[in-house]
Amino acid sequence: SGETQGYAGMDAVTEIRAILKDYQGKGEAVVSGGTAIITDIRDTMNRDVLRAIGFVLLGIFIVLLLMLRSIIAPLYLIATVVFSFTFTLGLTNVVMRAWLGVDGLTWYVPFFVFVMLVGLGVDYSIFLIGRVKEEIGYHGIREGVHIAVAATGAIITSAGVILAGTFAAMTAGEIKGLVELGFAVAVGILVDTFVVRTMLVPSITVLLDRWAWWPGGVPKTPARRISAQEDALHAGD
Repeated sequence: SGETQGYAGMDAVTEIRAILKDYQGKGEAVVSGGTAIITDIRDTMNRDVLRAIGFVLLGIFIVLLLMLRSIIAPLYLIATVVFSFTFTLGLTNVVMRAWLGVDGLTWYVPFFVFVMLVGLGVDYSIFLIGRVKEEIGYHGIREGVHIAVAATGAIITSAGVILAGTFAAMTAGEIKGLVELGFAVAVGILVDTFVVRTMLVPSITVLLDRWAWWPGGVPKTPARRISAQEDALHAGD
C-alpha cells in the first residue's frame, strides 16, 4: 500500500544517512526530497512527543491547582484524561487494523490525538469541577456533585456530540492518517463526554470525599464560613 511504501521510504532515508556518516570529511553527501523532509518531521516529533506531553500535563496541573486549591483533584482529573487518551488510541488501533487493513496507526496520529483530547477533556473537566466546587458549598459533597452533574450534563453532552460529529466527518476522506485522526478524536470525545465526565469524575470525587479537596479543604460559601465561625465562638463560650 501507499502507506507501507511511505514508511519503507522513510526507513530507507534513515539507513542512507547512517551510511553517509562514514563518509563525512571526504565530501558532501545529503539526502533530499519530500521523503527526507517527512522523515525529519517524524523524527523530530518522536523526540519531542514525551517532552510536549510532560509540559502540557504540567501546565494543566498548575492551572487546576490554582483554580481548585487542591493537589488531589488535579491529579485524578489528569489521570482520567490520560485514561481517555490511552483507551481511545488502543481502540482506534484495533478498529483501523480491521477496517483499513493498516499495520498500525500513522506516525503523527498519537501526538495530535493527545493534544486534541487533552484540550477538550480538560475544558469539560474545568467546566464540571468548577460547578461542583460551587455546589458542594451549599449542598455538601454528595448532593453537590449530583446537582453539578445534572446542571452541566446537557451542555457537556451537546457540545461533545457536536464536536464528535464534526471530527467524524474526516473519516469520509481517502487519506488514512486523517481518517484515523477523525475517528480517534470523535470516539475520544464521546468517551470523555458520556463516561469520564458523566460517571468517572463524579464517582471519584464522591469516593474521595474530603480528600479530593486536600489541602485546601472542602469549599464553603461565605454564609457557611460565617456560620462555622459563629459555632466556634459559641462552643468557646
